[in-house]
Amino acid sequence: MDIISKFRIHGCDKLRKKIIWFKELEYPHSGYAISDELVLCMNDWGIRDKLFTLPLDNDGITLIHPAIEKIHELLKHINSSISRLQAFNTIAIGMGLKPKFGIYLDIPNRWNSTFKMLMEALKYKVALNSYAHRIFEVSPSEEEWEKAEAICEFFKAFEELTLLVSAHI
Repeated sequence: MDIISKFRIHGCDKLRKKIIWFKELEYPHSGYAISDELVLCMNDWGIRDKLFTLPLDNDGITLIHPAIEKIHELLKHINSSISRLQAFNTIAIGMGLKPKFGIYLDIPNRWNSTFKMLMEALKYKVALNSYAHRIFEVSPSEEEWEKAEAICEFFKAFEELTLLVSAHI
């Protein structure tokens, strides 16, 4: 079920939208400040546990950060030289994947860039693990890849909503 379907009213095909909240946010407007404010509001409304299975608070960020960091560092390593990118592409092509002309890296405090980086990394997961193994680099564990998949699913909802809202503005 996609995120849009979740917002449909019982048996009704008409999508209904409501703006439930506007709030002025004090500086700094960092991802952490925005996240903390969203969590406070969801707690106040009693809906946080109903909406999210992946925690948004700082403990949740601490839990998922190592998985993202390992993937980021491996991609950064590959992207840091043409010869490394060529070696990675040789592995990827051998596995039936398209070669990369550059690796997409995330930008701190930009959730959508982390989403795009992880989506790309998950497509090349087997090639990335193989590359790391061949050069004796640390690769993400299976548990960390599973966390990356969960993070992508979480961000996918935001991506869909962002695209939906952007289309209506």
